[in-house]
Amino acid sequence: MPTIKDVARIAGVSVGTVSRYLNGGHARSQNAERIDAAVSALGYRPNVLGRYLVTGSPRTVGVLVPRAANVFAATILSGLQLAFEEAGYAVVVIDFQASPELLRKRIWGQLLSGRVDGLVVLTSELARDEYAFLADVDIPLVVIDNPLDAPGVDSVVVDNRSASRRLVGAMLDAGHERAGLVGMRSNTHVARERRLGWEDAYRERGLAVPESLALEAEATKDAGSAMASRLVSRGSVTTIFAANYYLALGSLCTLARLGLRVGVDIGFATFDDYGFGDVFVPALSTVRQPSAEIARTAADLLVRRIKGTDDRPSQVSLVQAEVRVTDSVRGGLWDEAHLLWAAWNKPQAV
Repeated sequence: MPTIKDVARIAGVSVGTVSRYLNGGHARSQNAERIDAAVSALGYRPNVLGRYLVTGSPRTVGVLVPRAANVFAATILSGLQLAFEEAGYAVVVIDFQASPELLRKRIWGQLLSGRVDGLVVLTSELARDEYAFLADVDIPLVVIDNPLDAPGVDSVVVDNRSASRRLVGAMLDAGHERAGLVGMRSNTHVARERRLGWEDAYRERGLAVPESLALEAEATKDAGSAMASRLVSRGSVTTIFAANYYLALGSLCTLARLGLRVGVDIGFATFDDYGFGDVFVPALSTVRQPSAEIARTAADLLVRRIKGTDDRPSQVSLVQAEVRVTDSVRGGLWDEAHLLWAAWNKPQAV
């Protein structure tokens, strides 16, 4: 494993210069470039624990997630831990159980009193008024998923609306006229943006938005199952767009129970794909969130704020998701003879 001495040797500077620079101190631009190049070439990672044992002052960030077991939160957390470790920061992870009260308590009672250098908060399951108090947290702060327009607060947000519009649009372009939405309750930015994307797809094609085909509930498997059952049992849809991973799982359970084959008897697409879409034939049409990019962007923003190298009032980083359209959108529109052909058809990014 490379050491700080190796970095100093490759960069042609003293160990003290490397240590000072990696701990946020000043270095001449030429030396900084050499050190960065050496760190990258060697794959060097600072020993955060060792720094703490020597100085008693670790550089630490707090990461707060609404539910650590949530698939989206888990993928983001993994990326954040790697990115902060590479930057020389220890990470304190706290699950606030999607409770605004617990979030407030954890921040004011645990993290700020423990003198963390910055915070990352996943606001995925919170309404705007439930996390607005974060604007008063007087340390560097980045929120992920639902943005916060406040001085000194940076946000990293997926372009949910555009991705949803493109995926639902593919369903309508395939020939469906009644694409139903199994959606999240519209009390969050993410939920509203995904519903707006569903509406945009209709309006772009000069079609009236069928509001009765848009159902909303908590983002759970049971809720997804119930909403899909309502849409299908009354014969109101020929295809379904599930706006969330857990809603998709519930919807798929209902369709299987009803004997409807996804991509054959009924069309289907979902926002989120965590490795289950390709078990279907045809593979599911999905929106894949760029978890690694989200985590890296959030970590970079926070580190710059902590080091004082970014003096902008605030920043919203909008990242694009990958939309993968397969023949699952054609379910209910073709005969069974196409099924074998569809099994060989590779998903295409649009």
